[in-house]
Amino acid sequence: MSSNPIILPPYINVTRKKAEIITLDVTELAGRISKKNLNAFKPGKSDLRAKQLAASDWIVKNRINNTSYIERDAQGKPYLSSADHHISISHTQNILSLIHHNQVEVSIDIEFYDRNVLKIMNRFTDNEELSVLEIANLSNPLIVIWSIKECLFKILGRQGVHFLTDLRILSCTISDLTIKTICTVKHHDIELRYMVNSMIFDPILVSYIDESPF
Repeated sequence: MSSNPIILPPYINVTRKKAEIITLDVTELAGRISKKNLNAFKPGKSDLRAKQLAASDWIVKNRINNTSYIERDAQGKPYLSSADHHISISHTQNILSLIHHNQVEVSIDIEFYDRNVLKIMNRFTDNEELSVLEIANLSNPLIVIWSIKECLFKILGRQGVHFLTDLRILSCTISDLTIKTICTVKHHDIELRYMVNSMIFDPILVSYIDESPF
């Protein structure tokens, strides 16, 4: 597995649309959290999952609102109990990213860039979408497509979404080392277009949505 590129204290990035992204190593952060607070997330959870939940709570209380906590709707989508902020969370192994914005619905996905998803390609993409991303000259375009569609799925917040047909990549441009894709979401009564931003910090890939659909 690739080495961990995240240097703590947590890496914080503010996007052009004023969303804040915090990325951190949950294992390292667990050393800063009291045993009492960490144990509160452990019942029925694996050690790693408890650390992920505790890290998300730590970000909320230190970066957004120290009296708020994370709740989840019927679809599992996270939201804040008492803060006027939209949030989205993603984790892969020990790395976690949280994005928040005080006005706009946001979404984030984080992956190891070398993850191999070839075996499930037919479930989420096809050669047409691969050709759209050719301009980016990527060594692993499949994981980028997967990450983009994870963002779309999260922001839609519905069940029964078919990644291959309901979520489609229409175009791609490169700007400031960011892969920008225009995507369409069609699901029952919904038809929207989103801009998804993807950045590769080898070995980490981060994709996010930080603006309203158009």
